[in-house]
Amino acid sequence: MSYDYDAARRAGLFYLAAAVFYIFGMMYVEGRVAGDDATMLRKIAETGGLYRLGFLGALLGHVCLLATAAALYELFYPVDAGWARLLVIFVAAGVSIAFLNRAHQLVVERLAAGAYAGLPEAGGEWISPIFIDLYRDGEKLAGMFWGLWLLPAGVLVLKSGFAPRALGFVLIAAFAFYEITFLEYFLLDPPPAALLAPLAVAHKADTAAKVAAELGFIGWLLAAGFRRRTAGSSRPRSAEGTP
Repeated sequence: MSYDYDAARRAGLFYLAAAVFYIFGMMYVEGRVAGDDATMLRKIAETGGLYRLGFLGALLGHVCLLATAAALYELFYPVDAGWARLLVIFVAAGVSIAFLNRAHQLVVERLAAGAYAGLPEAGGEWISPIFIDLYRDGEKLAGMFWGLWLLPAGVLVLKSGFAPRALGFVLIAAFAFYEITFLEYFLLDPPPAALLAPLAVAHKADTAAKVAAELGFIGWLLAAGFRRRTAGSSRPRSAEGTP
């Protein structure tokens, strides 16, 4: 089955851009301020403009992920329109939650900088943990959709005939691990002692599956998009005029 090279290339480039922005904003910058609530506030104040740049990086990552979903819809619509629509819906829902949740992060940054002069002297000490928890919970809620969109992505890859079937199974495995993490956070906090060992093993597999899924999907999209076209290969007619 032929496919739209341009859509694959756009999806790969936008997905790669999203990954770069997420790594900078969510892993590098937020990793630098990690710690308990008091330590986190102190480190945020010390980073100055870097924390704001990380905030902006995460937002740009969300925008790039929306663009990725739009390109994936165009690529996979001829394969199965229903699953392609579901992919876009799940990405849009996750981005909406995550984007709005950044407002909590912005409040935390302002509290760390002492921007709310009207608060009582000790006001920031008791209100900061509330917004830190709101931000963390919001990220976990969005995480449910970060997993859900990988399910239709995996199904579409398996049904496509032009993508590696192994990639489809890895995407579906990553979906399952995302949802296990989501359920663990909201239903098993803290987890029972009997589940600590199995969960530790699951966390290691979880990381491997997510990394393989994300890097594998980006790599295949870029390879498929920049692949040398054979004579007569072009955009599939069935994809033209896609609503």
